[in-house]
Amino acid sequence: MTTKAASAESKASLTESDAPLASRLWSFVKPTYRPQTWLSFLFVLSDFFAIGLSLVASGFVVALATWFFFGFYYLQEGVPGGTTRLLYVTIISIGIVTVLSLRGHYRCGVPLHRELQQVVSILAFAMLFEGFLHYAQKDDFSRLWLVATWLTAVPLMLLGRALVKSLVTRKDDWKIPVIVVGTDRAIDDALTLFRAEYQMGFRTVSKLVTADGVPFGNDDFVRLRAAVEPWNGAHVIFARAFPLDKGLRAAIRYLNTERIPYSVLAPFHEMSVLNMEVLPLYRNEMVLLSPRHSATRFTSAAVKRLTDLVFAGSAIVLTLPLMLFVAAAVASDRGPVFFGHTRVGRHGRKFKCYKFRTMEQNADEMLAHHLRNNPDAKKEWARSQKLVNDPRVTRIGKFLRRTSLDELPQLYNILKGDMSVVGPRPVTEGELKKFGDTRDYYLKMRPGVTGLWQISGRSETTYERRVYLDGWYARNWSFWHDMAIIMRTVPAVLSSRGAV
Repeated sequence: MTTKAASAESKASLTESDAPLASRLWSFVKPTYRPQTWLSFLFVLSDFFAIGLSLVASGFVVALATWFFFGFYYLQEGVPGGTTRLLYVTIISIGIVTVLSLRGHYRCGVPLHRELQQVVSILAFAMLFEGFLHYAQKDDFSRLWLVATWLTAVPLMLLGRALVKSLVTRKDDWKIPVIVVGTDRAIDDALTLFRAEYQMGFRTVSKLVTADGVPFGNDDFVRLRAAVEPWNGAHVIFARAFPLDKGLRAAIRYLNTERIPYSVLAPFHEMSVLNMEVLPLYRNEMVLLSPRHSATRFTSAAVKRLTDLVFAGSAIVLTLPLMLFVAAAVASDRGPVFFGHTRVGRHGRKFKCYKFRTMEQNADEMLAHHLRNNPDAKKEWARSQKLVNDPRVTRIGKFLRRTSLDELPQLYNILKGDMSVVGPRPVTEGELKKFGDTRDYYLKMRPGVTGLWQISGRSETTYERRVYLDGWYARNWSFWHDMAIIMRTVPAVLSSRGAV
């Protein structure tokens, strides 16, 4: 052991009680990374503003409703319970912010599906709690105003947070500084993950490369301390699992005593990581991980099907004028309006996947001719079953594909039960042969109008990546993950990224 390593290990082995009193006090009260402190303040301010705006906006809606149904006399009396509501909502808002803060919402690093689930849950509880207070006090209040306030607060809070996060993605100083520890391959995988999950707000400030197959040693500990000390508020991520030898134990003890946050990025291939139940076993300092197969449960399947029916039915009513306009535009191109292509659905059942026609009527002959005369296009088709410059697509078809309006008729497929709002990309029988072991996952789910592939760059991703995403979705289905995918579909469609 080198003198430098021995000195570092000796310093790390000091217990908190051995340190000077002033050092211990500073360790307790030292501020976190200042940009992150300001970021937390912006998140809190955004949530307060969203709830306040919801209170005012829903009150305005109630005022209009009372004028329409009850006349001017009711407005002259004012909205019942206005002062009391203001007091209750203020107190409840402080409680909401406190609970969400304890759950880690006011810093980067919270996935959208978990954020959505917890925001909806706590606002639903807030609505019930405020209603209980009014009933207990026998207040004269507007039930419509109460319900509208908390329902409106959900999208306003999420929108406000999205705006704050957009500020974070533009300004690196506001992101969480991350120190990644692992082998070259493990660090590369971690950086790929951080780029994909950009909304978590991680930025890598240091990479500590360790030898493959070698335990975390004392020299690694010395380098870790040197990397951490310049950063107040850095987050250490171990991108590979190390044996709990003496060096790693010293490193973890150092991170614990200095209150430095750290995480272990562990791969769990083929496991349902999104529905993982974590059970700590306190006496042995071990954790029991139990994946739950929620997608195959009767209740989960019923919830997903009910969501599909409500969403598709509402969407058809709302988009009917738009669909009629698109149908007229397609019909003007002299040909059928709709096109049904045979796809493989749940349990291997074949169905017609409907779209607005975007190709010429002799599309098959045009494709065969184009592939015969263009070797590069033939390779592209074999690789992804798509062509960036597809000669078969009509002029109006290019616009419909870029805006995803061609897929509106698939709402009918959802009502029939052939498809779901969110799910794997519907494939042909020939494509299914390329899925390999992922084929079993695909056949367990209804194909979706949108899904992970559609919000991940669509045609910019490789076919292998698309197959992987379909399998991952089938293993990790949850209602809140579906809601998160639907929310991300809107900006993905508007950006037209990867659309062909």
